[in-house]
Amino acid sequence: MGRIAILSDSHDQVSRLASVVDLLRTRGIDTAVHCGDITSPRAVEALSGLSVHWVFGNCDFDREALRAAMVRCGHVCHGWRGELTLGTAGWPSPTATGPGSWRR
Repeated sequence: MGRIAILSDSHDQVSRLASVVDLLRTRGIDTAVHCGDITSPRAVEALSGLSVHWVFGNCDFDREALRAAMVRCGHVCHGWRGELTLGTAGWPSPTATGPGSWRR
């Protein structure tokens, strides 16, 4: 079974995000879900070495610029209060709907 990283509240901490990418690579993790509050396109680009699914947070004000950066990086944007269901090839199947609400 593959592993994914769950991230949130990065708030434009580009150098920390670069460290996260390095750490995840050393652990064989190449997929992440970011649950919001990335805040800048350059922070999105810091995660360009991963396959990332994004949900906008309440501090993600310039959503057009963020979405454009996500597209440039080949990432998937699920929007504000987006929904993402995991459940293929043996993965668990939680569903995220909005900030703070996980259900099975």
